[in-house]
Amino acid sequence: MAHNYNYESVQELLSWAKNMLENKTYPEAPYQLNKCTKILDCEHYLDSAISTISSHWENPTFHPYIEHLWEFKEKVEGKAD
Repeated sequence: MAHNYNYESVQELLSWAKNMLENKTYPEAPYQLNKCTKILDCEHYLDSAISTISSHWENPTFHPYIEHLWEFKEKVEGKAD
């Protein structure tokens, strides 16, 4: 799925992640995101992703971080394979 990297889209994703972190509704670790990625600590992953994306979302170098968080969101919500 193609995603936008505009302010509104990124802020919506960050709000979702912050809500999950605040409410402790993230999956139990370890969490197998995909065949190549296992998240050992979901709380730390979300905190790190929020910090990194909040500071650097406009820089295209950091777009893979945004994609990774979108992939996490889609899998947690059951929208990914």
